[in-house]
Amino acid sequence: MEVKIHNWPHYLLKLLNQIFPQLTQSRIDNSDIRVITFWQKTNFDMSCFSTEVEDERDKLSEKFIEISNIIYEKLKNNNNNNYWCDIIDPRTNQPHFGLKGNGYLAETDDVILLLGYSIMELGCCKIVWHSNWKNFSFLSFLFTNAPNEILIDLIPNLII
Repeated sequence: MEVKIHNWPHYLLKLLNQIFPQLTQSRIDNSDIRVITFWQKTNFDMSCFSTEVEDERDKLSEKFIEISNIIYEKLKNNNNNNYWCDIIDPRTNQPHFGLKGNGYLAETDDVILLLGYSIMELGCCKIVWHSNWKNFSFLSFLFTNAPNEILIDLIPNLII
């Protein structure tokens, strides 16, 4: 698994508020939102449609959600800081822990390009393209306002 922290671009905060309405409802300071990307290497080519690909996507989604549950609990109970945290559920492209807004984020949305990743057009669909694993990769997102120092201590193998 490859994990990276990115600062969420300030000019995309409106999109973030549409996806996560609790950011505005709870008056969470969204000036320093980070998105943590989780890349998982796959056994199957994610540009293909098959039962095996769908099964692998389901397993990798569950693995990401399990990891995210641990991170969520640790951030919520971090020395009474109560950092905000949510993920984009890879199965629905909507928030997992909090309220669901009018927006959504899929791994192939153009906003992903702003994080430095590539998207490949295949005619019928798009896929994310990992620099090493190419189309044998699965991308997931966790959003938080926790500072980098907390995240580095919390998430093993973190690459900034």
